[in-house]
Amino acid sequence: MGQKFYMEVRGSMTRFEPLTEAALTRLETDGLTFGELAGMLDARGLSMDCVVHDPGRSFAGIFYAGYEEGFYIPLYPSRRYLKDCLEPVILENRRRDAAELLARKAWSEYYRLHVPVPMLIYDFQRRYQDIPSAEVFSVWHGIYKRIDYSNGMWSPDILEYVFSHAPPPSLPPADADGRATLYRGMGALSQPPEQAISWSTHPGNALWFAIHSGAGTQLAIARVRSEDIVFYDAGFRAENEVILRPGTDMELSYADMIPVEKEQVVPLFASALEDFQRYGPLVKSLGYPAEGFFRIHGATHILRVLCLSLLYFYIRRYTLGGGQAGSRLFQSAP
Repeated sequence: MGQKFYMEVRGSMTRFEPLTEAALTRLETDGLTFGELAGMLDARGLSMDCVVHDPGRSFAGIFYAGYEEGFYIPLYPSRRYLKDCLEPVILENRRRDAAELLARKAWSEYYRLHVPVPMLIYDFQRRYQDIPSAEVFSVWHGIYKRIDYSNGMWSPDILEYVFSHAPPPSLPPADADGRATLYRGMGALSQPPEQAISWSTHPGNALWFAIHSGAGTQLAIARVRSEDIVFYDAGFRAENEVILRPGTDMELSYADMIPVEKEQVVPLFASALEDFQRYGPLVKSLGYPAEGFFRIHGATHILRVLCLSLLYFYIRRYTLGGGQAGSRLFQSAP
C-alpha cells in the first residue's frame, strides 16, 4: 500500500476521464455521494465538467482541472477534507495567485506552486508552445525532476520539440573512441533501457534508482555518442544526470549483479542470518528510536544497514546461482 500511494502521489495520471457517480461509488469514501460533491463544487462556482478521474488509481485519482485558469484542486473523496480545501478564501487566493503567475509568464513558479504532480504532464503538454523557446527546456526539466513515475505519458513529439530548444550541453568525460559511458539502475517498475532518457555517469547514483523503482533487477551500461546527449549535470547531489534523446543508438550491456528477486532472497540471506540474529538486538540497546512517518533513520534503518553489510561481507566468499565471487547485489526498498 505504501509503494502504491507513493507512486500515485509522485507519478503522472494516465487517464483523464469525467468523474461519474458509478466511478465515485467504487472508491473508498466516508459516505460522500456524487450529489454532495457536485453540490459542494457548485456552491463555490466550480463545475463538475472540470473534474477528471483516473479509474486506475485508489488515492490521488480525482482532480479539479481548471486548465484555462491554471487552477487545480486535489479532490480526495472525504467530506472533512473537502470542507477544508474548498474554503472560499483558500480557493480565491489560489485562483488569483495562479492567474497572476500565468499573466506574468512565471512558468517555473506556476508549475512548482499550482500544479499537483499527477497533473504536471497534463498541463505542460497543453501549454508548452506558450512558453518562450529559450525557457521551455528549463521549465520542462523542472517538471521532469519532480515526477518519479511518468508512466509513459511524455509525448515523443513534444520531447523532440523541447530538446530541440535545449541550450548546448556540457558533456561528460568520453572514452577513447569519443563515446560516454552511462549507467541506469533498473527496477521491477523501470522502463526498458532502450526507451529511457534518464541516465547517470555514476553507477552509485544509478543503483539508487534501481531500488527506488521496485526491487533492483539490473544495472544497465550504455555507451553513447556526444550528439545524443541533451543535458548533463555533474555532481553526486545532481545525480550526475544525463538526458538522452529518445531512441538513442547505444552500445548496451549489463553489470554482473545479483538481483533481489523472491527466489534469490532466502539463499542470499541464509549466510548472514546467524550474525544478523546475534547483532540485531543490540540496535535497541544502543538507543536508536523507532521509525515513523517523519523519522526515517531510526532502528529499522540501522537494521537494514546491518543486514546489507553482512550480505556484502558474505557475498565476497560465496557465489550464488553461478555468479562470480565478489558480485555486487541490489537491496530492495523496504
